[in-house]
Amino acid sequence: MPPDPPVPGADPPRPQPPHNLTLGRVFDGQIYDLLEAGVTAFRPIKAFSKVANKVAGEKPCLVFAGEPFEVDEKHRLLKNMVLDIFRGRVVDNINLVGLDRVIVLTAVGEGKVLFREYRVVFKKSGHKVPLVQLEEMGPRLDLALGRHQQPALDVAKQALPQRQEGAMRKRKNVGRDEFEGTVGKVYLPKQDIDSIAYKKPKGAKRRKGAAAEEEEGEGMDLG
Repeated sequence: MPPDPPVPGADPPRPQPPHNLTLGRVFDGQIYDLLEAGVTAFRPIKAFSKVANKVAGEKPCLVFAGEPFEVDEKHRLLKNMVLDIFRGRVVDNINLVGLDRVIVLTAVGEGKVLFREYRVVFKKSGHKVPLVQLEEMGPRLDLALGRHQQPALDVAKQALPQRQEGAMRKRKNVGRDEFEGTVGKVYLPKQDIDSIAYKKPKGAKRRKGAAAEEEEGEGMDLG
């Protein structure tokens, strides 16, 4: 008896997967961390033709709006990565007049983040301080945070800056409390409050004079 013929198979129809943006960092030749974000809406830079193009080397102002950037693991990872991407050259100070770009990431709930980039425009206001306006310059992305991978503990320990080994220099009159943190002692010389000269209010002087007159009157009556 011949064997049964193979049963033909076919993959069921599946919806088209969304466009994904995968962010990752590498340390010492290995993957440090990863974050996947689905792009639900996108508008390229060329769609904002009225806005001047960006200049290489600029340092933008980064704004993270929303509590999830402080408490949620995925949002905190995205914030850390964006800061690394746009950090640029480290400088001691920056001229605010040259700060002509603002990147805003807004957490709107359910893992969704809005990425917007604006150009800072200074216009005449009739006063010494100019009128500041923001013009969207693109790109514009609506992101939905997906899977993520945190760095391994041993790799993170190597990648993060380490405090120099050795005992910390002991500071006089400064200690450490488990609940209050750093606690210091301040020594002041003994102060004689009675000898301190201070200005007395006029009302107190009048009341004192009135009290003295009453005492004199009572003394005259008793005599």
